[in-house]
Amino acid sequence: MESKFQISLASFQEAVSRFVRAAVIGGPYVATDTGGTTGSKRGCKVGDLVVRFTSESAFCGSAVVVEAKRDGSYTLARSLAEMELARANREAEAGVFVLSASHAPASFPRFSRYGKDLLVIWDSEDSRTDCYLHAALLAALCLASRKRVSTDECNVRALEDVAGRVESEISRLGKMRSHNETIRRNADSIAEEIRKGEDKLVLLLSKASEVMKALNVELHDVEAERKSPISLPAGSLERASALVGSGLSPQHF
Repeated sequence: MESKFQISLASFQEAVSRFVRAAVIGGPYVATDTGGTTGSKRGCKVGDLVVRFTSESAFCGSAVVVEAKRDGSYTLARSLAEMELARANREAEAGVFVLSASHAPASFPRFSRYGKDLLVIWDSEDSRTDCYLHAALLAALCLASRKRVSTDECNVRALEDVAGRVESEISRLGKMRSHNETIRRNADSIAEEIRKGEDKLVLLLSKASEVMKALNVELHDVEAERKSPISLPAGSLERASALVGSGLSPQHF
């Protein structure tokens, strides 16, 4: 199996297409690969995939365009400009920009919305990132549905609420993922420090034991030492002081 660093752009685009097409199966949508065809703008092929509401939906005709990239040069500004062009070229109301995790710059948002566009980082070989792409698609469909002016304001508010909740939950997941990575890194650092500390303690005890043996003192003689405390006789300080001042030799005391 190819690693994610070996997957070509075409393979990544195909992976994104398969994911999106599988995600909309059973719903009132039709997904069409459009990357190889020109759109409404002359000679322009921007916009890899289009998901359109079918006649079974109250939002028939509304569409979402998906753009898949595996290019580390894409900044936030460039990505948004690409999506603006993609929406115009594919006559879509909302867009999803999918950047491969293997090429995403550290500053690129994992999941974010800018007006009508959703930006997301996705790893086709890591199922843990699937929820981000799935949520981006759902949020984009909610945004695309705004094209139709509905007389039922409750439905409109409900759709806006869904989009808002999706964004909020994804933001929460992103924070939790970040916290989890921080905890994991800190745990690894602590474990390494504990290992170093244990190694140093073992070495220290070994050296201490050797020193004690060299002094002919065994560690297990602690109780015996307690029974034979080392101290100077009573009055030794006075005698020593008197000896220094008298000029006599110790045997005179």
